[in-house]
Amino acid sequence: MNVLGPSLATAAEGELIPVWGDRHLPNALWDALPIAIYVCDCSGRMLGFNRRASELWGRTPSLDEGLYFGAATRIFTMDGRLVEADRHPMRRVLHAGEPLRDATYIIERADGRRITVLVNISPMFDDNGSVSGAVNCFQDVTEQSVASQSLRRAEAALREQDQRLAATYEHVDIGIAEVDATGRLTRVNEAICTITGYSREELLFSSLMDRTHPDDVARDRLNFRQQIAGGYDRYSIEKRFIRRSGEIIWISVTSSSVCDDEGHFLYGVRVVQDVTQRKMAEERQTALRDELNHRVKNTLATVQSLAAHTLCGPNVAEQPRRAFESRLLALARTHDQLSRQRWKSADFAETVEDIVAPYRIGQSRRVHTCGPSVWLRPQTTLTLAMVLHELVTNAVKYGALSSPIGVLAVEWRVAGLDESRALTIDWREKGGPEIKPPERKGFGSKLLEWGIVREMGGRVNPIYERSGFRAEVEIPLSTNGI
Repeated sequence: MNVLGPSLATAAEGELIPVWGDRHLPNALWDALPIAIYVCDCSGRMLGFNRRASELWGRTPSLDEGLYFGAATRIFTMDGRLVEADRHPMRRVLHAGEPLRDATYIIERADGRRITVLVNISPMFDDNGSVSGAVNCFQDVTEQSVASQSLRRAEAALREQDQRLAATYEHVDIGIAEVDATGRLTRVNEAICTITGYSREELLFSSLMDRTHPDDVARDRLNFRQQIAGGYDRYSIEKRFIRRSGEIIWISVTSSSVCDDEGHFLYGVRVVQDVTQRKMAEERQTALRDELNHRVKNTLATVQSLAAHTLCGPNVAEQPRRAFESRLLALARTHDQLSRQRWKSADFAETVEDIVAPYRIGQSRRVHTCGPSVWLRPQTTLTLAMVLHELVTNAVKYGALSSPIGVLAVEWRVAGLDESRALTIDWREKGGPEIKPPERKGFGSKLLEWGIVREMGGRVNPIYERSGFRAEVEIPLSTNGI
């Protein structure tokens, strides 16, 4: 009786039946096994195989072919190299008499498709302890292999990504910090240490509010609490920060949430930049702008005072003096509007309202305005304000607003697309005294021609109808708008 390993026995009908110890395995049971099996003698000649082996090979070879080492199919290493006969795993087991456990190979089926198999080969011994053959048990693990390879590739890609992110995290010039739901810093990069003047050890597990300027703590804490509660995924804030040296700097902080699958806050990522120089430049610019506005207002007041004293003599008519003062006041109102917008732009709708507002008092139904917001350049706004002031002054003196039943309507719109966009203004007076074209051009007509046509490259069409004065104005926004 062989107790060292499996051997072969011959059935009554002459078929080979695997034997383990003193127990025979019937052919039906051998074929019912879910694992593929084939048996070789000591020379490597195939003696038998079961149905599962035939299925994996994709063919049912005849034992009369004298196949060696399972040559019913070609075998490859996992990197795709063909395994030659002298290096076949079955030969190695027969030669060494030692089992092969859990080795992975690729076999090529009869249809050319390749599958991955897990191989276990056990040697068989005779009563003298010599190798009499071997049993190869193998199973299809293609799906597991593909999944394993995909997992390894994913893990490798993840490692590479982590390494890349870690390198970026540490070497980027922008400060990056991770903060937990309690507001404690759990991770910081080198840049944020440079910005704040604190070491990594000093920053870790300290509160992000510890060194925020006291006047800015409440605002930042409120935003952070709302972020933790799920109010929003991110927020940005500019606040003052006290560096380790005691210096107060301005930092820009963008805080983003990292949440679990259910949307619960895990931690926040805060991106920090030192914006001290920009804030200082803005403060200097604001101071200079305020100083300029103050000086311009003083200059306008001085000009108005000089005009009042110069034009108040007995030989100076009242009308020129008032006209000059009203033009100066119109310029001052437009200057105030531009100052509120920091001299970046002005809304034409607001400019119109500033010009006509004094004439709405007590007669609001007589002055109508209609049009969208149109943002214009400062110089364009100043010129248009003077033009509109002259038009409304003439309406009061000679046109529709000089009559108790006269009506003034100012409408505007934007027409065209892209470079052809233009602001179209329709000034229409009705119900005033009958008017005629002037015999000579006054200041208002000259201002229309000079301001609209020459300075802004626009077009103006004054129309003197019996029912009232009308003016059609068109200004290209490509050179005058924002």
